[in-house]
Amino acid sequence: DRFNNLYLTGATANGATLRKYNPRGKLRWEQQRQDILFWTSLDTDALGNIYLLANRVSDNASIYSKYDKDGNELWSKTVPPFASKAVLNAFSAS
Repeated sequence: DRFNNLYLTGATANGATLRKYNPRGKLRWEQQRQDILFWTSLDTDALGNIYLLANRVSDNASIYSKYDKDGNELWSKTVPPFASKAVLNAFSAS
């Protein structure tokens, strides 16, 4: 992100993992989602919010989620599979 933080995503036996590291490499926080196998896309905005796209385990639906800079989930929405950036922007605004 613009603050030089590093975000890593991965998959564990418990589902998808998202980790945030500060510019010095210290782990700031970690979040896990059991309903998701792995995150397929990650983006941040100017405020440090994190936007993630993934496929849900139960029905293979696409999930679009927003986390704040501290790792708190603000919302999570089901979106059309293979949604374009324009579609995701529309879901972000709603």
